[in-house]
Amino acid sequence: PELLARTQTRLKASLVFDRDDTMGFGTDLGWWLTLGGSLADYENMLHAIDRVSVKDVADVLRKYLNPHTSTTGILLPEVQ
Repeated sequence: PELLARTQTRLKASLVFDRDDTMGFGTDLGWWLTLGGSLADYENMLHAIDRVSVKDVADVLRKYLNPHTSTTGILLPEVQ
C-alpha cells in the first residue's frame, strides 16, 4: 500500500506539473485525446488515479505479465 500511495503521488505531481503552463497543458491534453481518451476522462484523471487499488494493480499484472505468453530477448555483444 505504501508503494502504491507513493507512486500515485508521484504520478499526480507529474501530471500537475505538465499542466503548469499552456504549452504543457496543450501537449498533455493533445496526447490524451490522440490516444482516444475523452475530455471528461482527462479532467477526472487525478481522481481516477486515487481510486486505483493494490488489487487493481495485481489484476493488471496477472493479465499482462504472464510468463507463458511473454517474449524475452537477450542482447549479446558483437564478436570482434
